[in-house]
Amino acid sequence: MREKAVEIVIASGKGGVGKSLIASTIATALRKDFRIIVGDCDADTPNQKIYFSKYIYDEEKRGIKASEKAKVNAEKCINCKKCAVCPYGAISFNGHAIIKEVLCEGCGLCKIVCPTKAITLEEVENAEMIKYETELGIKVISAQLKPGSSGSGKIVDEVKKACKSEAGMRKADLIIYDSAAGIGCPVISSIKNTDYAILVVEPTPSSINDMKRVNEVIKQFGIKTGCIINNCDYNAEMKQEIIQYCTDKGIELLDEIPHDKRFIKAITELEPAIIYDKTLEKYFRKSIGKVKELLNI
Repeated sequence: MREKAVEIVIASGKGGVGKSLIASTIATALRKDFRIIVGDCDADTPNQKIYFSKYIYDEEKRGIKASEKAKVNAEKCINCKKCAVCPYGAISFNGHAIIKEVLCEGCGLCKIVCPTKAITLEEVENAEMIKYETELGIKVISAQLKPGSSGSGKIVDEVKKACKSEAGMRKADLIIYDSAAGIGCPVISSIKNTDYAILVVEPTPSSINDMKRVNEVIKQFGIKTGCIINNCDYNAEMKQEIIQYCTDKGIELLDEIPHDKRFIKAITELEPAIIYDKTLEKYFRKSIGKVKELLNI
C-alpha cells in the first residue's frame, strides 16, 4: 500500500495556456487505475470545476479562516495616532482609531506600535472551500477568495491540506495541483513540497518568458520538471526556442499538443477533453506515461 499520494503540480507562469485542461486530462486518463484528487490552486479564479461539471453529483462547502484583520477596542484607544503608520492607509480617526477592513492586510504593524494594546488581530473568514464529487471517481477540491479579501497563498495551503487529508482517507495514489498563473504567493504555495512539476507553455514571447520565470521558482525547491508545449503549431521558431531551453535546463520534454478545436468544444460541453473525444488522448501519451512512471508503474 502506498504510504502517501504522489503530488504533481501543473504550472505555467502565464494564464490561459492550458494548465487546467492538462490537469483534468491527466486525471481523467488515469482514473480507472488510480484514486485521484485534483486540487484547484487558483483561489482568485478557480476553474477546474468547469472541466468536470457534467459529472459532478455532490458538493460540500465550508468557510476558511486564513487571514487576519485589525480590530480596535475604542475604550482602550487614547487617539495617539501612532497607528497612522499603517502602510495600507487602513486606519482613520474619529475620536479613536477606526479600521477600514477592505484596506487592512492584517500585517500587525498597528498592533505593534499601539501603546495601550487597544488593537488586536482577529481571524476572518476570507474564502470558501468547495469539494466536488464526480461520477468519474475523481475528487475536485477548490477555494474561492471572497471579494476584497487577501491571502491567496494561505488559501492554497488550505486547499493542499484538504487534498492531502482527502487522499489519506481515500488511500489516493495521486494528487494533481492546478496552479495559478504568475510567480506570486499562490504559485509558490502550489509548488512547494510536490514531487514533480509540469510546465505548460505556448510558443509565444509572453508565454516563454513567463515559463522561464516560474521555472526559476521551481528550481528553488529542487523539484524535477517536465514541459508540455501546448498549441505547438503556433510558431515553429519559438517552439524550437522552448525545446532548446528545456535541453539547456535539464527539463524533460513531454508532449507537444497542436491547436485543436475539439478542446474548446469539450469545454463548452463541460466535460474532460478525452471523454468528449477519446482520440484526443494521443496528444498526452508522454505526460500520462511520465505520471505512471512516478507512480512506479
